[in-house]
Amino acid sequence: MEEKIVQVGEVSALPEKKTEKKKRMRAERKETGFLAFLRRNKFLFIAFIIPVAVVYGAYILFEIFPFGDSSVLVLDLNAQYVYFFEGLRDAIWDKTGSVFYNWSGSLSGGYIGIIAYYLASPFTLIAVLLPRTMILGSLLIIQLAKIGTCGLTFYYFITKSKGMRDIHAVIFSTVYALSSYMVVQLIDLMWLDGPAFLPLILLGVERLVDGKKKLGYIIPLGIMFLAHFYIGYMVGIFTVIYFLYYMFFASDVRRNSWETVKTFVRFGLCSAVSLLCACAILIPIYNALKLGKFDFSEPDLTFRSQFFAFDFFHKLLPASYDTVHNEGMPMVYSGVLTLILVPVYFMNRKIESRKKIGNLILMTLLFLFMYIKPVDIVMHGFQQPNWIPFRYSFLFSFVVIAMAAHAFIHLESVSKKSICGTVGVIVAYLFIVDRFGEYENVDTMGTVWFTVVCLAAFAIMLGAAKDSKKSSLPAALILIVVMAEMLINSYQTFLDIHDDVVYTKRSNYYENINPVREMSEKIIEGDPSLFRAEKTFNRSSNDPLGVKLRGMTHSTSVMNTKTLDFVGGLGYSYSSFYTKYRGATPLADSLLGFKYVLDREGNVPRLYEKQWESDEGWNGTHTKLTTVYKNPDALSVGYMASDKILSAGKLGKLMPFDNQNKVMAGVVGKDVEQYFKSIPVGNPTLGSVTTEPYTNLDTKYIAKETGDPTVEYHITAPNDSPVYLFIPTSYEHKVNLWVSTEKNSAGTGFANFSSAGQYFEGENFSIRELGHFEPNTEFALRITVFDEYSI
Repeated sequence: MEEKIVQVGEVSALPEKKTEKKKRMRAERKETGFLAFLRRNKFLFIAFIIPVAVVYGAYILFEIFPFGDSSVLVLDLNAQYVYFFEGLRDAIWDKTGSVFYNWSGSLSGGYIGIIAYYLASPFTLIAVLLPRTMILGSLLIIQLAKIGTCGLTFYYFITKSKGMRDIHAVIFSTVYALSSYMVVQLIDLMWLDGPAFLPLILLGVERLVDGKKKLGYIIPLGIMFLAHFYIGYMVGIFTVIYFLYYMFFASDVRRNSWETVKTFVRFGLCSAVSLLCACAILIPIYNALKLGKFDFSEPDLTFRSQFFAFDFFHKLLPASYDTVHNEGMPMVYSGVLTLILVPVYFMNRKIESRKKIGNLILMTLLFLFMYIKPVDIVMHGFQQPNWIPFRYSFLFSFVVIAMAAHAFIHLESVSKKSICGTVGVIVAYLFIVDRFGEYENVDTMGTVWFTVVCLAAFAIMLGAAKDSKKSSLPAALILIVVMAEMLINSYQTFLDIHDDVVYTKRSNYYENINPVREMSEKIIEGDPSLFRAEKTFNRSSNDPLGVKLRGMTHSTSVMNTKTLDFVGGLGYSYSSFYTKYRGATPLADSLLGFKYVLDREGNVPRLYEKQWESDEGWNGTHTKLTTVYKNPDALSVGYMASDKILSAGKLGKLMPFDNQNKVMAGVVGKDVEQYFKSIPVGNPTLGSVTTEPYTNLDTKYIAKETGDPTVEYHITAPNDSPVYLFIPTSYEHKVNLWVSTEKNSAGTGFANFSSAGQYFEGENFSIRELGHFEPNTEFALRITVFDEYSI
């Protein structure tokens, strides 16, 4: 009887446990809202928030607004991106704007190419949705969001691919998100999408190979190509390599020959689908690049190395930023913890040899990509990078950090002697570098001793983590040290970048852009017709986009060579990738429809009519007095012309006055008309220079070691019309121009010269107005040669 009672009791207790479990599960499912979502995914949020907090902490130390007047604007972010974001906002929110065509640069042109090249990232929505008055804050938020996303996606990769514990995964996601490439490339926002999407793409590759799941690979790769085709190209190459690595070295799934073939086919088809999904961006950007970027440079594919191999290793150290100029080394610093754990990875007995071999091959290939010049150029899309080399170096960081994480997972299989031995070898290397190395970017205290301190701390904590595998305390301590290391490295990197290329003050941007934008809007409000307008002063080569002027000044990698050549042929300032409103004449301005010109220094033709002026600054500050002038002879943006204009053909840069005569004659239907007439110029008087032939047409003038190296021309003005200067050359070299109408006391020469500025190099190589003179006035044009120059 007692036995039956026990059986009944056991049976009756079982339904109660199931009922309680069902109730608990239903309660968990019913639990909704942000806090519940946060509890379920707290480590995903932590992986996002920690890198954001560290970078923002470094910015606070750097005295970014509101903790000072610093801003995120530097290099391309300062000269290009901020204006392109301004232009995109106007295209979307302004009733007359368009994302397909823009009037604010290089006389106008397609804007979709610029969007595809610079702005196609999903993160761009942040700048579009926030107020324009917050544009610099928007850029900061985008930077932080991308850094945080790098941490989040790497965390997701390392937990799903390697099965790593949550707190441990946060350590390595933080290292990845704050490696040197990420911190330095905050100056080029578009390139950070690659590191952000790379972990998802590679996790998709693994799932495609192991589980035949396709969408997890197709979607992130497609988004990558949509976000930025250029970095997407580099990621695509690496994705193929990673697929081969995972197929033959890392996957635990065994397959026969037929299954291997099917996996290759599946990978190829899914990759093609991703590319097809991105065609909405890839086709427009291809058409835009055909206009000139493909011919921007002729890369040298000669087989040679790019740096001394031993020099590569010092770039693995913290605070090792050198430069973003072309001579810069790869940005591969990936944390001191990684320095220790990568050798430990290869000493770990629990990690299979085939996986070690595969990762060694990956590391070696990526190193060789950076080391061998022609391979590096192929990785950069068959173009030599113009500043900021090794734009794919984040791939190397990904591989070594993933290896370090794998080693950490199996830390119990490595002896403490191996860890201490590794640390000892690294310390020995540090002292060799400090004693015998000649690296300007490696500081004894800031790099060597800082690394030693980090090595000691990590060695102790790795030993503790090895002994107490189930405890989270050692991992938490490691995370704290990692955060401190990355904070110091990020802050030092900001200081080094500032020394190298200079961050712009926040006030500089707003005080230069907002007042001019207000004046531009006032002009548009008073004149609703379609016209072009420009200004004689510039903050950057993309000012018209920021101030809503339909202008010429523009700089972009998505250039239109024909437009650039046409503008340069008329005598305006231009190069292979930018145009600038310098070298204007009333004739050229009128032909191109420049109806209004904003001026601060009296640099407009005297024929232009003064409209109004304003000295109001932004937010209570004051800028220089700005005057608006109107060109009374400006033609419309579009007008009828004689078919003789077709005979003008391509305009050569070295004959701008002839070109303007030719274009004007073609417009009005005449064969020849001399709107500009040349003034006879005799042989120059040389002072402390020697000459030698440079080409059949050019002569090189070389400064002597002593004396004033000058080339002086005496010219007689035939009438009171303005006198313009253009000196053609095939060898541009900076000189100073001086003008004088005052004879010296002996009456044999000229004295009291006035500066007419620099000439020949960069934006200064354009038509120059020398002034107005009384009829038959003789004046002198003096050219001071700095080194050597051909005329």
